[in-house]
Amino acid sequence: YHRAHALWTRLKGLMVYPLIVILVSLGLSLVISSVFSKFTRTMVESMAPNPPHIMLIGLWLIPTLLAIAAALIIAALSVPSFKARLRWRLPAFREASLSQFAAAMALMLRNGTTLPDALALAEAIESDTPAARALARWRTQLAEGKGRPADWQDPTATLPPLFLWLIRSAGEDPAAGFQKASDIYQARAAYRTELLLYGALPVSILILGQLVLWQVAPLFQVLINLMNMIGSDMS
Repeated sequence: YHRAHALWTRLKGLMVYPLIVILVSLGLSLVISSVFSKFTRTMVESMAPNPPHIMLIGLWLIPTLLAIAAALIIAALSVPSFKARLRWRLPAFREASLSQFAAAMALMLRNGTTLPDALALAEAIESDTPAARALARWRTQLAEGKGRPADWQDPTATLPPLFLWLIRSAGEDPAAGFQKASDIYQARAAYRTELLLYGALPVSILILGQLVLWQVAPLFQVLINLMNMIGSDMS
């Protein structure tokens, strides 16, 4: 839990600047769309009988997409069941979840909890996640007499083959196998988290520049059309 808290604290610290960039880009897009839409609509309607409504719609396309994406992100963070499922699907978060699960299993097994009871508790904790099905399958195999991890069949994609191999490598000591899996997946989670976070900043800046370009390009196209119409009227 200490490592998870430290990782979450660092995650929030590194995400401050990308979050500010994203919010500023959304606000900038809304302002540009609002101002430029009124400006181009007034000019085009005064100079041409059939204004290019496709250009006006294009000005609002990017802000609409950004608003939809923001709504989806808020929903993903607000709905507990959706959030729990994403935790086992997204890179870095998936590795962190595997590490926490393995550490909890190792702790329970080292302190005298039987393997079926430990799996039952872990399944209850992860009841709203895809991992619950794999844990239920493991408990079923234990009930069928397959008490050693080496006898278990390969789990679903939620628990990858490497995870099961690490547990099997400990032989008759599943607690050591779970502890080894916890350490390895904790390192993988830290590496992938840093990779994602340090890549988020340049990507967000590129998206901001692309948004501005998409917003301004229709305006320049309208101005070029107006200048061509003015030139043809004068000739």
